[in-house]
Amino acid sequence: MHFGENSLQHFNQIALQGLDDLREYLGGKLIVNNWFWNGVYQWSGFRPKTCEIGATYSQHRLGNAFDIKPAGMLPGELYRKILDSQDHEKLKNITSLEDIEFTPTWVHVDFRNIPERIKIVKP
Repeated sequence: MHFGENSLQHFNQIALQGLDDLREYLGGKLIVNNWFWNGVYQWSGFRPKTCEIGATYSQHRLGNAFDIKPAGMLPGELYRKILDSQDHEKLKNITSLEDIEFTPTWVHVDFRNIPERIKIVKP
């Protein structure tokens, strides 16, 4: 991509830590983007201004959001697991999920700065 090794500057460090914590909590692999390895997911993480996918003020554009395809479980299972265990130390930074009814093939997690714990949004 355009920024190469400097791409990390576009991500919220709390979001990156939260994503890594979720992976550790689940004990497995999470797929966000895989286009570099000839996969089909390119815009499930950070979306620059030039990306035509998603809303103008999406949390993805702030480096706060990830659309996750979990390995070894269905997206609905991951969604429920996050909600049921939201007070677990490894899940403490997740502040928002998109309603799984709108995103049945992935789980949108984000790390926006809000007081709710966990806010469910409908895209």
